Amino acid sequence: RLLNLVNGQVDRLLGVDLVEQAIGMARAFNPQIEFFHGPVSQVKETFQCAALIEVMEHIPDSEYPAVIENVADVLVDQGVLVVSVPTVNLPLNAKHFRHYDLDILKGQLSCRFEVEKYWFLSKSDWISKIIRSMLINRFFVVRPASWRRFVWRLHKRFSFHAGERSGCLLYTSDAADEED
Repeated sequence: RLLNLVNGQVDRLLGVDLVEQAIGMARAFNPQIEFFHGPVSQVKETFQCAALIEVMEHIPDSEYPAVIENVADVLVDQGVLVVSVPTVNLPLNAKHFRHYDLDILKGQLSCRFEVEKYWFLSKSDWISKIIRSMLINRFFVVRPASWRRFVWRLHKRFSFHAGERSGCLLYTSDAADEED
């Protein structure tokens, strides 16, 4: 989804995933974008920006330091890492090793990154759940653009921005620390 949103706005995009089915799904929606099936440690290029969107919670504790090192290695000096993770305000999903608060996330990134900015998004309250169900559900897809814009405006006004105690997602923007 992120690659689709930024396509045409940056010079080079590369999607990376360990799961072949995820690559297949991403290719179906983004046939013009290149994808790499395998670990980020095998990517031989460098980039200005990397994104870990809903990824870190799937990495076992014993493996995340190496993953963070590998992601930092594909960034140019002063490259930026964007991260999105579920917060501790949500129940732990069976497929997740952990959910995050800001201290946990900073701790996991601290070996190579410094959190410069962060936001808590997607409130977890009844209004937000109703608004999200209008956009994402298994029963119908909202087709009219005017309706999607209306629901998006509701979401931005009432549920997009959240606080530490009400946010479902934690987003950060980090700069890679230079190696000595």
